[in-house]
Amino acid sequence: MNRDDLERRATKFSDIVSDEFTFLQDDFGYRLETLQLRDIQYPQDAHAAVPFLGTSVAIEVVLGFGDDSVSVVLYELSGGKVPRRISFYGEDNAARAIRLDSLVRMLSGDDFRFPLPDITPGLSVAEMGRRGQARSQLVRENLRGVVSGFAQLLKEYGSDILKGDTTFFKDIQAYHSKFWRWTR
Repeated sequence: MNRDDLERRATKFSDIVSDEFTFLQDDFGYRLETLQLRDIQYPQDAHAAVPFLGTSVAIEVVLGFGDDSVSVVLYELSGGKVPRRISFYGEDNAARAIRLDSLVRMLSGDDFRFPLPDITPGLSVAEMGRRGQARSQLVRENLRGVVSGFAQLLKEYGSDILKGDTTFFKDIQAYHSKFWRWTR
């Protein structure tokens, strides 16, 4: 995929995110920031991020170009500004961050419907491959539906965080570390 194709897909993604996550601005006072293209020199790592900044928390909706993934990241701001580093594992000298999927898993006890086929520990390599292909197809064919699904999960499970309460970030990070320990 060339740079023009990446930019076209990123712009489409940004427009969809802006529409589907408008509640962040309307209900919680978040500010939509400029679309960011990252790591585009590395096609497998290239991604687009659409950030929303609140007073103490930022939300980023991310489209990975290499694997056609969509994810939502929530992290603490440092004095109202984007920190230099974030960590999902509670590392020192980094702002605390969590993934929406970890938040939802922890709070729901795995009783939810994820917008994309889930790739979790314990799956065979073949099953991970099948689910990865299904995820890619869904993102390419129904990006709006996938983004909308993540927006609904954030509304349902993230309202306290969206209001600035990050007191249980540490618990979610511990859950994330335990759940994803096979990838570290």
